[in-house]
Amino acid sequence: MTSPELPLADWGNLCRDLVWIRRAVIEDAYRHRRYDPAGRIVAWRLLAGRITFRLSSGRLEVKAGQWVLPGTGTGTRVFAEGTEFVSVRFHAHWPGGVSLFDHARPLVIAAGKAGALDEAAFALVEFQKTHLDRPGLPMQRQPVDLARHIGLRALHDRWFLAYAELMAAQGREQHRPPLLDARMQEAVRLMESRLRLGQVLTEQAVAEGVGLSLSQFKRLFARDLGVTPKRWLDDLRFAMARDLLNEGGRTVKQIGYELGFRSPNHFSAWFARRRGCPPGLSVRGAG
Repeated sequence: MTSPELPLADWGNLCRDLVWIRRAVIEDAYRHRRYDPAGRIVAWRLLAGRITFRLSSGRLEVKAGQWVLPGTGTGTRVFAEGTEFVSVRFHAHWPGGVSLFDHARPLVIAAGKAGALDEAAFALVEFQKTHLDRPGLPMQRQPVDLARHIGLRALHDRWFLAYAELMAAQGREQHRPPLLDARMQEAVRLMESRLRLGQVLTEQAVAEGVGLSLSQFKRLFARDLGVTPKRWLDDLRFAMARDLLNEGGRTVKQIGYELGFRSPNHFSAWFARRRGCPPGLSVRGAG
């Protein structure tokens, strides 16, 4: 499958951030958990052991040597005791959340069929171990100098190219960017980048940031994205909360502050209204 040609300006709008990468042996506390990608693309490379998924699309078992991208469905995932893996979470979407590739169905790659992806992932793991070693800090907040930032981008580009080639080889549809007003594209980038820093912008602040009155901004945003800016940002905040909770390693209190909440109680109440249960219960696998 050939990738469609697009103007360079359009490719510049593609969000393809690396959220998380690590190599580990599963801890007992995390063997049985809810699977919820929360808007991210999740991939595991099994080095030893196995993972069993029970997803809305059905049951899936992954063995040592294989890559799995479970897709956008939710469910549970169970690691066998002692399973060793490389875990990757990343973005690959256009402004507004349209995924670059179709991930509705799970994808399992047989052992030995993803050499370029293996090499790129192991290079990123080595960089993570050497340079991104601050416990409890999300990857995007790890402090690095300019040289390491450029080095990480180069490694991520290598990973992303291997991923894109693999998806194309598997016949997965590549989605074109949505037709958004350029100012709405900038608004989406602005809200998302600030939220990753724990800052929740008001609609007025975003409107001023893209050179529009508040009423113009809200009208154009609803026209292009189908929801109000406040709802869009709230949905993104919720997706990030689910992702951080599933990731583990940080307390509910820490996650609440990272997402700009005034207090842990405020975060817990907001999350419970959206999810129907407190944040501490949302990541536990069923049965």
